[in-house]
Amino acid sequence: MSSSSLVRPGLTTAIIGHLPAIKSRLRKKVPLLSFQDVRRARIPFYEALASELYEGGCPNAAFLMLQLIEFEHDHVPPTSDPAIEEKRLKNSKNLLNFLYKSLRAAEGHKNEQRYADEVEHLLMIGRSFLDDERKRWIARQFFLIALDRCEDCQLEGSRIGTLGKYYYGSFLLEEEILDEAVQMLESAEGWARGKSWPLDEGKDIFGSQLLIGEIYHKLFLAYSAMCERYKLTDAKQFDLYIQLSHEAAIKCKIRILSSEWTT
Repeated sequence: MSSSSLVRPGLTTAIIGHLPAIKSRLRKKVPLLSFQDVRRARIPFYEALASELYEGGCPNAAFLMLQLIEFEHDHVPPTSDPAIEEKRLKNSKNLLNFLYKSLRAAEGHKNEQRYADEVEHLLMIGRSFLDDERKRWIARQFFLIALDRCEDCQLEGSRIGTLGKYYYGSFLLEEEILDEAVQMLESAEGWARGKSWPLDEGKDIFGSQLLIGEIYHKLFLAYSAMCERYKLTDAKQFDLYIQLSHEAAIKCKIRILSSEWTT
């Protein structure tokens, strides 16, 4: 059989030399699909998206998507509930599309050396998974990646770096990982203390007064939880955290009043 007589399954146009005609005929057969959608239908959706990220100049995003899917496969046991299984990363087109667009945007910022915007985008991705109990592990991964990028790009002490520590510290507090939460929030407080950052209109970024007030509030909650831990076992530690929680509450109130006065 000559190459000119070869045909695609379901098509009547020879492949060699007739690619435009094949595409046109294929479009008529599947008019609601783009050519990228046709490509994606041949392999698992997540593999297609990862390939497009890689070929589009976002190799880090591509590998991260695959690593997240692999992590979920290795560490999140399967269930017998189809409604839960269809929300796994490799099965959920909504989650995969969100990651595809978000990771591409984050790496775009990185490629253009807008590192603060990159970190802000990574934090946004992480925060978007906080409300789903089964996906909070993804939030943790992105908070850690954002903090690593702050270190890589010398953003320690900046507003976005402080926000990263605040968000991750708040996450740890909710997970009741108290020692790490206290350490992270105290570090954020140290970075925010005495800083003057403008409040960006229309962006989900705290200005300096509001940010440090929120940090003191979380520290109060963390110190109070530490009090509960030690109240029956270690009187010295209990007294320490009682004092720290009291100081955090006072500072939080002062900052809130200061913020209200300036606005």
